[in-house]
Amino acid sequence: MMETDGINGLSFATINNAPIDFYTNGNNHRMTITGSGNVGIGTISPNFALDVKTGTKPVIAAWGSIVDRTYTGSSPDEPAFATYSYGGTKFGIGHSWGALSLLAYDIDTYGAGNIKFYTGNNAEGQPCAERMIITRTGNVGIKTTNPASPLEVNGVIHSTSGGVKFPDNTVQTTAYTGTELKELIKQNQELRIELEQLRREIENLKTQINIDNK
Repeated sequence: MMETDGINGLSFATINNAPIDFYTNGNNHRMTITGSGNVGIGTISPNFALDVKTGTKPVIAAWGSIVDRTYTGSSPDEPAFATYSYGGTKFGIGHSWGALSLLAYDIDTYGAGNIKFYTGNNAEGQPCAERMIITRTGNVGIKTTNPASPLEVNGVIHSTSGGVKFPDNTVQTTAYTGTELKELIKQNQELRIELEQLRREIENLKTQINIDNK
């Protein structure tokens, strides 16, 4: 049944839990809205609120933002990708094998082209807060919103294994305590003492030679 009253717009309705089907070019099925409200594109039996089956074609292609302007806690006008979990059920990314790409591309002069990561727990009264950022220049910031280096961390870095590799390919696996420097200074002091003793012996030998030559 289709209705319009000129005030509330156009309405589609069915009875007996029947679906609403859309066809083009004759009997080519394109979309279904089931009696339970699930929407299927490319399928007549959608199992989810939005179930898209397109074969080998891309599921979504859009110019501009394909994510609603979800409030992240910093700006109500900033687009965000939000995932929620209830018990063991997850919604969002991380369910399939293969690669995952995140793209932040500024098509005008208003955006920054950054990728930001937020976490929070509403049940515990924790507001959604920015935890990490990848800037348009490739700098990564953890607990800092404006990293000036390829990696900038505002906090303690805990390395459990491997250590830190420097540009000269040396690896530092333990914190520097100054022990090596102290040992080197000690060796130098001992060498200075030995050289001083050798100098005195040479002077004594010269004196003895001069006495014998008289």
